[in-house]
Amino acid sequence: MKVLGEFLRAHRENTSPESVGLRTIGSRRTPGLRREEVALLAGVGVSWYTWLEQGRVTASRQVLEAIGRALRLQETSFEYMLLAGGFGKPPANVAEQAHEVEVVRPVIEEWSHGPAFVMNSWFDILAWNQPYLAVWGSPSPPHNLMVDLCTSSHIDALLTGGGDMLARHHLPRFRRQTAPHREISRVDYIYQILEARSPHLHDWWRCQTMDSPPTTSFAVSLPQGVVSMTQLFLDVKDLGVTVVLQRPDDRHSAAIMKQYLHCSPVTSGHRMNLGLTEAS
Repeated sequence: MKVLGEFLRAHRENTSPESVGLRTIGSRRTPGLRREEVALLAGVGVSWYTWLEQGRVTASRQVLEAIGRALRLQETSFEYMLLAGGFGKPPANVAEQAHEVEVVRPVIEEWSHGPAFVMNSWFDILAWNQPYLAVWGSPSPPHNLMVDLCTSSHIDALLTGGGDMLARHHLPRFRRQTAPHREISRVDYIYQILEARSPHLHDWWRCQTMDSPPTTSFAVSLPQGVVSMTQLFLDVKDLGVTVVLQRPDDRHSAAIMKQYLHCSPVTSGHRMNLGLTEAS
């Protein structure tokens, strides 16, 4: 329950009394809400709520939902809280997702704007298209997006803001999908790699924000020039996988990407779509 307790404490400290309809009188030494205020709003005992934040007790789904409403959690944070509290089914592992990958493989193979790949809930990269290989190279063991962003010198050199920049953007989603499942060997293995190879990530885990936009922008430095890119996450919840599509932001960037892919031995025959990029 440590993960749940840390999450609740962080959100309590970042929730102002005014945002939940409470009046404040005088100065407050405690940032955000006091534990007794959350307990009052959720209809639970102060001592019990304190123990919950400390990881000493467990809570029913009904009580957690009341606490989530008291803290005014947004949908993704609310779902994460329930999952951290033990209410939710862990996603399938890689071995069980071979069929699901084949279902969505045509989407990435037919993506004509640039790199595309499929990943699971742990950010493991399960499949990719030819432009992905040309731009990012073949995923290295353990074939995990967060590990690649935080430890790959090749990717760090390609991204104008460095791999850490993009990794920080993905952190809320990564934490939301992995933190409640640290007991799963694959997830724990990924965390151990990140902690060993990227000690600077330690401070990142203090951030308990779970809400992140479905798209992000970044720039890639190619031999032909800098390409401004947009990345879109498409969650296929029924299959338990995410399709990630990357495309140039403008026609100039699309022209550079097209030239790069044309010159690459991996994608010399790749069909690059400029029309849709021009219309965006």
